[in-house]
Amino acid sequence: MALSKQNVAKAKQILAQIGWGEDTAPWSLYDEKDPLKPGCVIMLGPKADGGWENVFMNVRHITKDQLALFNSRKKEVSNSSFIDDETADDTITRIGWF
Repeated sequence: MALSKQNVAKAKQILAQIGWGEDTAPWSLYDEKDPLKPGCVIMLGPKADGGWENVFMNVRHITKDQLALFNSRKKEVSNSSFIDDETADDTITRIGWF
């Protein structure tokens, strides 16, 4: 299920608060050459209505506070959320919605 334009905006706001402590964050299109690109909100699969298939962020060394904030706000976006450790040593965790 894709995220609507409104859900994308809310997801970006929540991820920005988790990663940067503010309501805006740099964002990037998903790049297969750099799939674990940290430091931005990543969007994958653009939709004709302004929505996206996935909106997520790769967090290096995610903290308990960041995870708690994500878990407390994830239901504000009406799509399925996920938390995945993307590296063998858990240094990068991917959080977001699809």
